[in-house]
Amino acid sequence: MISCSAPGKIYLFGEHAVVYGEPAIGCAIELRTRVRAELSDSIIIQSEIGRTGIDFEKHPYISATIEKMREIVPIDGVHLKVDSEIPVGSGLSSSAAVTIASIGALNKMFCCGLSLEEIAKIGHEIEIQVQGAASPTDTYVSTFGGVVTIPDRGS
Repeated sequence: MISCSAPGKIYLFGEHAVVYGEPAIGCAIELRTRVRAELSDSIIIQSEIGRTGIDFEKHPYISATIEKMREIVPIDGVHLKVDSEIPVGSGLSSSAAVTIASIGALNKMFCCGLSLEEIAKIGHEIEIQVQGAASPTDTYVSTFGGVVTIPDRGS
Protein backbone atom coordinates (compact mmCIF):
# COMPACT_ATOMS: atom_id res chain seq x y z
CA MET A 1 0.00 0.00 0.00
CA ILE A 2 1.19 3.50 -0.87
CA SER A 3 0.11 6.55 1.11
CA CYS A 4 0.52 10.22 0.15
CA SER A 5 -0.81 13.37 1.72
CA ALA A 6 -1.07 17.01 0.73
CA PRO A 7 -1.87 20.11 2.78
CA GLY A 8 -4.64 22.59 2.29
CA LYS A 9 -3.77 26.27 1.97
CA ILE A 10 -4.76 29.77 2.89
CA TYR A 11 -3.95 32.95 1.01
CA LEU A 12 -1.91 35.59 2.76
CA PHE A 13 -2.31 37.95 -0.21
CA GLY A 14 -4.00 38.04 -3.64
CA GLU A 15 -6.71 35.40 -3.19
CA HIS A 16 -8.96 36.46 -6.08
CA ALA A 17 -6.49 38.53 -8.10
CA VAL A 18 -4.27 35.53 -8.87
CA VAL A 19 -6.91 34.07 -11.21
CA TYR A 20 -6.43 37.22 -13.33
CA GLY A 21 -2.63 37.00 -13.41
CA GLU A 22 -1.81 39.16 -10.41
CA PRO A 23 0.67 37.99 -7.76
CA ALA A 24 -0.42 35.98 -4.74
CA ILE A 25 1.12 34.43 -1.65
CA GLY A 26 -0.28 31.14 -0.40
CA CYS A 27 0.66 29.24 2.74
CA ALA A 28 0.21 25.55 3.57
CA ILE A 29 -1.88 24.73 6.63
CA GLU A 30 -1.71 21.75 8.94
CA LEU A 31 -4.96 20.22 7.68
CA ARG A 32 -4.19 17.46 5.17
CA THR A 33 -5.80 15.06 2.75
CA ARG A 34 -4.42 11.53 2.68
CA VAL A 35 -4.79 9.09 -0.18
CA ARG A 36 -3.91 5.43 0.22
CA ALA A 37 -3.50 3.40 -2.95
CA GLU A 38 -3.33 -0.32 -3.48
CA LEU A 39 -3.62 -2.51 -6.54
CA SER A 40 -7.07 -3.84 -7.29
CA ASP A 41 -8.92 -5.73 -10.03
CA SER A 42 -10.86 -2.56 -10.87
CA ILE A 43 -10.90 1.17 -10.22
CA ILE A 44 -12.31 1.90 -6.76
CA ILE A 45 -12.52 5.37 -5.23
CA GLN A 46 -13.55 5.44 -1.58
CA SER A 47 -14.18 8.58 0.48
CA GLU A 48 -16.68 10.00 2.94
CA ILE A 49 -18.84 10.75 -0.15
CA GLY A 50 -19.09 7.05 -0.95
CA ARG A 51 -17.49 4.21 -2.89
CA THR A 52 -17.46 4.44 -6.68
CA GLY A 53 -15.46 3.65 -9.77
CA ILE A 54 -14.57 6.49 -12.12
CA ASP A 55 -17.37 8.92 -11.28
CA PHE A 56 -17.16 12.55 -12.37
CA GLU A 57 -20.25 13.45 -10.33
CA LYS A 58 -19.16 12.17 -6.91
CA HIS A 59 -15.37 12.12 -7.31
CA PRO A 60 -14.53 14.52 -10.15
CA TYR A 61 -10.96 15.36 -9.11
CA ILE A 62 -9.88 11.80 -8.38
CA SER A 63 -11.60 10.50 -11.52
CA ALA A 64 -9.86 13.16 -13.63
CA THR A 65 -6.57 12.31 -11.94
CA ILE A 66 -6.86 8.63 -12.79
CA GLU A 67 -7.74 9.47 -16.40
CA LYS A 68 -4.79 11.90 -16.66
CA MET A 69 -2.35 9.42 -15.12
CA ARG A 70 -3.56 6.79 -17.61
CA GLU A 71 -1.97 9.00 -20.30
CA ILE A 72 1.38 8.30 -18.62
CA VAL A 73 1.04 4.69 -17.49
CA PRO A 74 -1.61 1.97 -17.91
CA ILE A 75 -3.83 1.81 -14.82
CA ASP A 76 -6.27 -1.09 -15.00
CA GLY A 77 -7.06 -1.41 -11.33
CA VAL A 78 -6.38 0.61 -8.22
CA HIS A 79 -8.20 1.24 -4.96
CA LEU A 80 -7.83 4.83 -3.75
CA LYS A 81 -9.04 5.55 -0.21
CA VAL A 82 -9.35 9.22 0.71
CA ASP A 83 -9.35 10.64 4.22
CA SER A 84 -9.41 14.40 4.56
CA GLU A 85 -9.23 16.86 7.42
CA ILE A 86 -10.01 19.71 4.99
CA PRO A 87 -13.70 20.64 4.83
CA VAL A 88 -15.02 20.60 1.25
CA GLY A 89 -16.05 24.07 0.06
CA SER A 90 -14.18 25.83 2.87
CA GLY A 91 -11.80 27.76 0.62
CA LEU A 92 -8.85 25.81 2.04
CA SER A 93 -8.01 24.04 -1.25
CA SER A 94 -9.57 20.67 -0.55
CA SER A 95 -9.74 19.96 -4.30
CA ALA A 96 -6.05 20.75 -4.83
CA ALA A 97 -5.06 18.62 -1.84
CA VAL A 98 -7.03 15.55 -2.99
CA THR A 99 -5.75 15.98 -6.54
CA ILE A 100 -2.10 16.31 -5.52
CA ALA A 101 -2.28 13.47 -2.96
CA SER A 102 -3.91 11.23 -5.61
CA ILE A 103 -1.27 12.09 -8.23
CA GLY A 104 1.46 11.47 -5.65
CA ALA A 105 0.06 8.07 -4.68
CA LEU A 106 -0.36 6.95 -8.30
CA ASN A 107 3.07 8.34 -9.21
CA LYS A 108 4.68 6.20 -6.48
CA MET A 109 2.54 3.11 -7.05
CA PHE A 110 3.13 2.97 -10.79
CA CYS A 111 6.74 4.29 -10.72
CA CYS A 112 5.98 7.20 -13.07
CA GLY A 113 9.00 9.22 -11.94
CA LEU A 114 7.17 12.56 -11.94
CA SER A 115 9.00 15.46 -10.29
CA LEU A 116 7.23 17.73 -7.80
CA GLU A 117 7.10 20.42 -10.50
CA GLU A 118 5.39 17.97 -12.89
CA ILE A 119 2.95 16.87 -10.18
CA ALA A 120 1.98 20.50 -9.49
CA LYS A 121 1.56 21.19 -13.23
CA ILE A 122 -0.61 18.10 -13.79
CA GLY A 123 -2.65 18.98 -10.71
CA HIS A 124 -3.28 22.48 -12.07
CA GLU A 125 -4.35 21.03 -15.44
CA ILE A 126 -6.82 18.74 -13.65
CA GLU A 127 -8.24 21.63 -11.60
CA ILE A 128 -8.77 23.64 -14.82
CA GLN A 129 -10.41 20.61 -16.47
CA VAL A 130 -12.84 20.10 -13.57
CA GLN A 131 -13.48 23.73 -12.56
CA GLY A 132 -13.01 25.59 -15.84
CA ALA A 133 -10.57 28.09 -14.28
CA ALA A 134 -8.04 27.65 -11.51
CA SER A 135 -5.02 29.34 -10.04
CA PRO A 136 -1.76 27.41 -9.92
CA THR A 137 -1.31 28.61 -6.33
CA ASP A 138 -3.50 25.90 -4.81
CA THR A 139 -1.78 22.96 -6.48
CA TYR A 140 1.70 24.43 -5.97
CA VAL A 141 1.13 24.93 -2.24
CA SER A 142 -0.40 21.45 -1.93
CA THR A 143 2.62 20.00 -3.74
CA PHE A 144 5.50 21.92 -2.17
CA GLY A 145 4.03 23.01 1.18
CA GLY A 146 5.40 26.06 2.95
CA VAL A 147 4.84 29.53 1.55
CA VAL A 148 4.58 29.97 -2.21
CA THR A 149 4.64 33.19 -4.23
CA ILE A 150 2.93 33.08 -7.58
CA PRO A 151 4.24 35.98 -9.71
CA ASP A 152 2.09 38.06 -12.02
CA ARG A 153 2.09 37.25 -15.78
CA GLY A 154 4.46 40.13 -16.49
CA SER A 155 7.23 38.62 -14.30
